[in-house]
Amino acid sequence: MRGRLTLLLAWRMLRSDGRRTLLGAALIALPVAVAALVQVLYSTGIPSPGEEKVEAMGSARALIHAASDAASTARLREALPQQARVVEASTGRVMVRTRSGTVSTSVMLLDASDPLTRGMLDVIEGSPPDSSGDVLVSRHFSRLREVEVGDDISTSTGATFTVTGLARDPADYDRDFLVGLPSDPDLAPFRQSNGPWLVAGLPTTMTEPDLTELLGPHGFSVDHRTPGPTPGAPPAAEDTTRDDDRAVLLFTALGLGEVGLLAAAVFTLAAQRRRRDLGLLAAVGARPAFLRRVVVTHGLLVAATGAASGAGLGVVAALASQPAGEALTGRSWGPPVIRVDQLAWIVALALLAGLCAAWLPARSAARQDPTAALRETGRPRGASVAPQWRAWLWPSLAVIGLALVVGGAAAKAVGLVGGGAVAYTIGLLGSCGLLMRALAGFAARLPVWARVALRGVARTPARSLPLVVAICAATAAAAAAGTFIHSADEHKARSYTPEIPPGQAMVEGLPTGRDSPLRQVAHALGGGQIIPITYAAQSGEDQEARLLLDNPSWRCARSQSIDHPVDRAKDCGSELGAGITPTEYVMVADEELLAARFADEANRARAERALKDGLVVLFDPALQRSPGRAALRAPAPARERDGSVELKAEVIVPEQPAKRLPPALISRSTLAEHGLVSTSPASALIVPERRPTPDQIDAARTATARYLGGDATFYIERGYHVRSLDYVLWLFMALGAATAVGTTAIAGALSASENDRDDAITVAVGARPRTIAAMSATRLVALASPATLLGLLGGSMPMVAALHVWGTWPPAVPWGPLVAVVAAVIVAAWLTGHGIRRGRPKW
Repeated sequence: MRGRLTLLLAWRMLRSDGRRTLLGAALIALPVAVAALVQVLYSTGIPSPGEEKVEAMGSARALIHAASDAASTARLREALPQQARVVEASTGRVMVRTRSGTVSTSVMLLDASDPLTRGMLDVIEGSPPDSSGDVLVSRHFSRLREVEVGDDISTSTGATFTVTGLARDPADYDRDFLVGLPSDPDLAPFRQSNGPWLVAGLPTTMTEPDLTELLGPHGFSVDHRTPGPTPGAPPAAEDTTRDDDRAVLLFTALGLGEVGLLAAAVFTLAAQRRRRDLGLLAAVGARPAFLRRVVVTHGLLVAATGAASGAGLGVVAALASQPAGEALTGRSWGPPVIRVDQLAWIVALALLAGLCAAWLPARSAARQDPTAALRETGRPRGASVAPQWRAWLWPSLAVIGLALVVGGAAAKAVGLVGGGAVAYTIGLLGSCGLLMRALAGFAARLPVWARVALRGVARTPARSLPLVVAICAATAAAAAAGTFIHSADEHKARSYTPEIPPGQAMVEGLPTGRDSPLRQVAHALGGGQIIPITYAAQSGEDQEARLLLDNPSWRCARSQSIDHPVDRAKDCGSELGAGITPTEYVMVADEELLAARFADEANRARAERALKDGLVVLFDPALQRSPGRAALRAPAPARERDGSVELKAEVIVPEQPAKRLPPALISRSTLAEHGLVSTSPASALIVPERRPTPDQIDAARTATARYLGGDATFYIERGYHVRSLDYVLWLFMALGAATAVGTTAIAGALSASENDRDDAITVAVGARPRTIAAMSATRLVALASPATLLGLLGGSMPMVAALHVWGTWPPAVPWGPLVAVVAAVIVAAWLTGHGIRRGRPKW
């Protein structure tokens, strides 16, 4: 009976509040919606290991690759059990003639209608090829080449194919390709290698290590559907590519404090409005425990409404923003992934925060004196007026916490920084009461209309204090996120290494014998010099083998090789130079390449002299085999000893590093002297005549895809820019700012509703509606401005200290974005004050 009466009274309180209840629920729903939005977008947009396997091998049990020239389809069928099913999925390159010209593109020899290939391609129009002479083309290729379903295209061999449909690669929307049947004789000449193959129908008793042991001796390597241990290898580390649970737990845990503060603001105002009603219940004999249950139940109802609506709103927003996310990342996210368990966890945390936030107002309401409550001047029974000095305890706590944070950051004491940050944040939020006092004293010196507007704040600060705390908490979250992101951004900018020399462009993946289309790309950039890039190589029976630099990093990577034993303690140093990898090639240099690589004339002249003297020019001392020497080795293990060439070397460090270019140079005459050759150009540098415009850069990318095919890539070095930062982090910052602005707008509407009676009295004595709107806007701006500044300090300072202790980069405060957040909050408060006072205030 008591429970039913408690629920009935709480429900009546909820309904009688009307608009205020909706605003309170919206204030709680805002952070819940942000958490649900992030959870759904993260679960949908970040592919799991299983989804990546589907994109790579469809529904097959394993993807088999050829590890030797002896590998073939027939040999694979012989090695596998009789009931196993094998589907070929080989690739190649083909020259295609369309109405818009001739281009080189990749071709997939794959039966797209086979159930094993499901998930590897998305057929978005038409149907897969079912006979020889039919092909699928990618949507990107179709748009670029003006090819539609039903059109005919031809290859360099004269064969003609009919386009039966359009497809796209789920992992890369901008990839150009054709898809034909493996049995099509007109596509067989373009197959570049055997395999890979999709395998299914294996015995259930055959484990993945068994399959690897079975096929390894026959010249095959196995890519399993699920990660499995390689025979003889140590156990693999746990795959953490997809960890929704930890990510969502972290995000919701960080948002729990904000939800609690916002809920506390809502429930404190509700308890103040119901002080007289609760006093009547106490006067007729209601016990304090019953009053606490009524207020807590009312808080739970409001929190449940806000949590449920926020979760639903977040899911709808995530579904609506998925197309924009797919366009931004250039890949298919697949069907939306809505984790009901995670959404339930978010809602449960919001309810827990609401329960904790409702307890203090409930406890205060149960302790109030019924007589004083009926006079609406209630004070807890037996309580005395708090001394003035107690109000300064909160700022004192904030100062002590800040001192602990600074001292702990200097001493690298994690516990001290954490405790100080908590004390600093609590003290700063508690100082909002002093802020209200300062605002009341400041109001006495303002003009009459501003003084009247702020009299409610000065006379009843408890009515406005919860809203100030809510705005302060929301802006503190935005400041913390902004400080973290800006610090990471600044660190990336300082540590950024250019891919190629600044201002230059690079085209990689050039088809053999296709040099002339590069002029189209250079023309799109406004003209420029084309420098083909070739590498030092060793001639072989089939093709040249690029030579590798025998440097300490290479020797350490080969230290486990039986044919190339290495004393790790002697040959493997702890400092191998930044960016040095085991695979380092040697570029064949000429005057044009030297001019592009060395901006300083002195270094360029030194490099020219060294190359003429037959030396290898190295860009880093760690690349030396020994001081003043460089060793070039063929990559094949059989040639590790006999196929090496050791030459004199000189280290010349260029002005700018370039990660995409090999850090070593050799001349053609030196190659010929030692019986070495250079490879065919697979990439080229383009040095524009002047700085290209963004439109010219877009035109160059289009020209690369149009004239060189979808496998050719275009890159231009423009230095570090903000888009290099992970877009997910920028999403967090934008959501934090939006939450702060939304909280200000909703809290402003609540504050205005609390002052309806005062505004109605002002209207009754002849004030104009425009004056009432200006007074409401002034009141909200006066509350939001100092609360926002206080929140920025409360969020940025602990984050700066945390980054100093735990971060790998120095902290940096984003003053520009934070000023923009302050301006947005003030504008939102001003617009809210004017918007809600268009009508006549109600008594």
